[in-house]
Amino acid sequence: MKTNISHLDESPKQSYLKRFQLHFMVAITFLFIIGNLSAVWHFHEEERLAIKMGRRISFDTSSRVLTFKDAPWSSLQFKGYLANNIPKGWLPLVCSADKKNVSKMCMRWKGIARVNLDYHQVGSLSCFNVKWDADNQNEVLRDCYISNLDWFGSSNTGDFQWPLQNVSYSHSPNYTFNDVNTFGHLSEHFWLSSNGIAILLNESTPFHVSWKKTKLMEMCINSKSNSISATENQMLGSSNKITEKPNPILRYRICYGRNIMDTYSTVRKYFSRNSTKKWPNVKMFEHPHWIAKDAGNELASMSTVVDLARELTKRNLSCSTMEVFGKWESEYGNLEFNEIHFGNISNLMKFMDQSCDLMLPIRPYIHHNSQRFSEGIEKNYFIMDAGGRVPGLVHWSHGVGAMLDASYTPAVDWFMQKLKQLQLDSRISSFHFTYDGNMSLPFQPHFKKGFNSGDLNQRFSEIMGAFSDKVVVDHVSHSQNSSVFVAVQSVIVSNDTSVCFTNLIEKSFVLGILGYPYIMSDGISFGDGTFANKIPNEIVYQRWLQASIFLPAIRFSVTPWSYSESVVENIKKLLAFRQKIVIPHLMGLKNDTLAGF
Repeated sequence: MKTNISHLDESPKQSYLKRFQLHFMVAITFLFIIGNLSAVWHFHEEERLAIKMGRRISFDTSSRVLTFKDAPWSSLQFKGYLANNIPKGWLPLVCSADKKNVSKMCMRWKGIARVNLDYHQVGSLSCFNVKWDADNQNEVLRDCYISNLDWFGSSNTGDFQWPLQNVSYSHSPNYTFNDVNTFGHLSEHFWLSSNGIAILLNESTPFHVSWKKTKLMEMCINSKSNSISATENQMLGSSNKITEKPNPILRYRICYGRNIMDTYSTVRKYFSRNSTKKWPNVKMFEHPHWIAKDAGNELASMSTVVDLARELTKRNLSCSTMEVFGKWESEYGNLEFNEIHFGNISNLMKFMDQSCDLMLPIRPYIHHNSQRFSEGIEKNYFIMDAGGRVPGLVHWSHGVGAMLDASYTPAVDWFMQKLKQLQLDSRISSFHFTYDGNMSLPFQPHFKKGFNSGDLNQRFSEIMGAFSDKVVVDHVSHSQNSSVFVAVQSVIVSNDTSVCFTNLIEKSFVLGILGYPYIMSDGISFGDGTFANKIPNEIVYQRWLQASIFLPAIRFSVTPWSYSESVVENIKKLLAFRQKIVIPHLMGLKNDTLAGF
């Protein structure tokens, strides 16, 4: 009897246990299903928010982060943040015509903008073209890239940095915003990172670029409103004119290779406008260059040149060229010697043949008092102003004038004819092409079709290079194939405790990485671009020469005998060292230089 009662007591417990186990299993199964559904939803959402170009790049449409998947570096070193000015939460639509194409990617924010990313192989490099097109005139397109790398390249300003720290400037193919319508000394838009990433901006589109260094380097590119470019039919008075500005666009390219040398050499080979180099006249390397100037006097004279030549001979100092510093013409732009101050130029050239070549500064400006000004106006040889109908005047350091239109072939032919006549009359074959500081342009200058303001430096280098293999220029742009020397002035900086010179090393490095090996250390200035009547102290002067003797060419803006005789002797020793050690080494680099290394 007891046994039966015990059996009846255990039955409800077992039943309860079984029900508990069943409920527990149902709960576990439910949680498992929910977990799986959550995981599937998460990865589906992640897939939905990520737009990919095969295994190459991935764009997170929520965070706007662009990640390079197959690159030889991590996203911590370099990644992009695209569409910065488009409101967050506004997701793009995929607009690729062929979604299976793993080399193209298209995204569109309806009513705002569209971006196309195209992959292509360039030599050993992986490259991505980024092409933005806005859907309205007021849209600002903005992409940023963050990295923990060092970056090298042009700053398009007078402040050369190595590596880049903080730089900001705007560019337009039709006119410049920089320094009240002036260009910097180096107008090229290519940058290279320490691990071999290259960023190249398309110069045919307007943009604003900024580099900002804190813990990381941030580089941002903004589109700028497209200015209305003049075409030839507009300049001839056609009524078919553009009345509305086109929508903003932004074009740039990102490439990377195995390392910095791989990227550098490939970019130079495939993306430089000119890659075949020429070797300058050997005389430009062999001996120092000098400047004949009369302190405090803008007018140049024969006596100043003769006095300097005699002093060099007296002190047994060699000379490659001697530049006539100042106004050697009766008016800027005449391209004829001032007969009052230079008299019989043939006698001067015979005298100079015994020592060194005479070099003349040539400017693209024609002063309004010049005898060439009216002819240039009549024949449309000068850059037109914003209206495209009359020449635009510029105010540069020597007054008001007009600038030769290098986009107009008859104007170039006219200018070259005057230079050729100057050569025939004076037997001068060495020239210094200068803007007397920053390049000044008319407001919104108008050029012939297919030409923009960024082409000016290149065209003027080509013009001068056609006349001589002994040419010095102040500004360069896409002139890597030219034999011209680029002048690099050292700048005096000081504080309460010390006086130093800067700019020489930084600018030389930047020029070198951009493909300009022919560098002339061009004296010392005091930050205003002029020599004025000031000279650096003798310690800074000697330090400057100690650095300069290793560069391809040196030009003295201050004579050694402006100091003590001990300074003169030290200068002679440094020049003798250069002649014995440095020059043979430079000559040995000829083949590598011509090959583009």
